[in-house]
Amino acid sequence: MRVPGSERRPRNSDAAFFLLMLLLPLPLPLPSAARALSPSSTSSPPLHSPPPSSQRFRKSGGQANSYRQLSPRVVQTQQGALRGIVLELRGLGNRAAAASARDSNSRSHQQQQLGLVPQLDPVEAFWGVRYAKPPVGELRFAAPQAPDKWEGVEVADAFAPVCPQVYV
Repeated sequence: MRVPGSERRPRNSDAAFFLLMLLLPLPLPLPSAARALSPSSTSSPPLHSPPPSSQRFRKSGGQANSYRQLSPRVVQTQQGALRGIVLELRGLGNRAAAASARDSNSRSHQQQQLGLVPQLDPVEAFWGVRYAKPPVGELRFAAPQAPDKWEGVEVADAFAPVCPQVYV
């Protein structure tokens, strides 16, 4: 007498299940839109490629940076004046549009008309802005204090050094 559910599965199904579990983590080819959104060091264009009007400039006390377009605006803060950089966001919208154009020009045109592929405007970025005095000496374990004021226009074009962190 057999108990319901006690039948043994055929060996073929065990082998198929095992093979499926082995193949499941393998990367599969992505559709073109997903491939355009995925990070890839070989096929994706840089977020900011040098525009023809790019300027070479030197941050006070720093090294020369090239191929960054300075912001036309100067922002006044309590500590002094800042000039940022302009970042052209060529990543998401244009990469997705380019991938769609490779697959089908008509579909890409339809997506742009429907607003599915956003055209991103440039943004201004202010990197490495000092928000406190360095925590050295007497300030080591004290509350942050406002940074000293500076003269002239400070170019905020690169991230500042960070304190080492311990990750547990």
